[in-house]
Amino acid sequence: MSQDIVPLLNKGINRHVYLAEQMLESPLPDIFHMGDMDGRYEDEFMWELYQNPQSRGPFEPVEPGQIHASYGKRWTPVTYALGDMIAEEDWNDDQYAVLTKLLPQKGGALARAHKVLREIVGANFFSVLAFAAAGNNTPTMSDGRPLFDASHPVSLSNSGVLFSNTTSTSVDLSNSSFQVAASNIRQQPAPNNTEIMSNQPRCLVVNPNQNYVAKQVLRGDWQMNSAERNQNWVTEDGIDLIQWAYFRKSGTVGATSSTPYNAWFVLGKDHQLYWKSREDVTVKTDYATNVLAYLFVSYARFVCGALDWRGSFGSGGY
Repeated sequence: MSQDIVPLLNKGINRHVYLAEQMLESPLPDIFHMGDMDGRYEDEFMWELYQNPQSRGPFEPVEPGQIHASYGKRWTPVTYALGDMIAEEDWNDDQYAVLTKLLPQKGGALARAHKVLREIVGANFFSVLAFAAAGNNTPTMSDGRPLFDASHPVSLSNSGVLFSNTTSTSVDLSNSSFQVAASNIRQQPAPNNTEIMSNQPRCLVVNPNQNYVAKQVLRGDWQMNSAERNQNWVTEDGIDLIQWAYFRKSGTVGATSSTPYNAWFVLGKDHQLYWKSREDVTVKTDYATNVLAYLFVSYARFVCGALDWRGSFGSGGY
């Protein structure tokens, strides 16, 4: 219930600051596959295809094969809502029509708050769940592991075969650590553990604190911090750099340094990160006669996460 709005009622104010400042451009469509949901939940499953054909001699029986259902995930949208109440006296005394412009319109202050929330929810998925402590049971992931983990089961029926899509210990972004990530994505196994998936690194995601380091890694002519003039062949890969201010994950040392938020991750051209919207931001209004006030309520329903770890690699920073 907005009450501390006296400046809106005073005459002679030349400018109201931060009521309509420019928002940061959202990287969410470049990180997640964006889509819509048409029900209260969606179920998705991965499949393990056939193993390799086996050699046989004349009149020998053919080795039977079978396909398996691997890990699955249920997507359940979460409702996020925000409301406000404006006294009719304040509404009528709003000399600059700030309230009538900001609150009723879909592109107003309430919708803006939802846009910021989307950034925070998406970033927190990575900062909290994707980089959860190694080996932790992460219920939101299909295989129960953090997105970036050293012990991902290759598939449900190959649960004893493990694959890592993170560094053995958290490290800072550098030419060598990025090359490890790129090589990992290029050689991740399919669920049948025989086929190597055809994938290439597509983008590097960092907090803006890592802006110049990331540019040195992706755009520099020579490998950084090297006494030798080793050419930086990463430039030929055409990797996109995504700077995400809401992505705020720090390593142990990075958390106490002057430039925190040193975690980073790489996504391949084929990945399994999804953003599913059930209802876009909706703003509804009403009038409460018992208190003589205008009511504004906004809400949206969505969920984001990962179906599988393949196509991704990350490190929490040193």
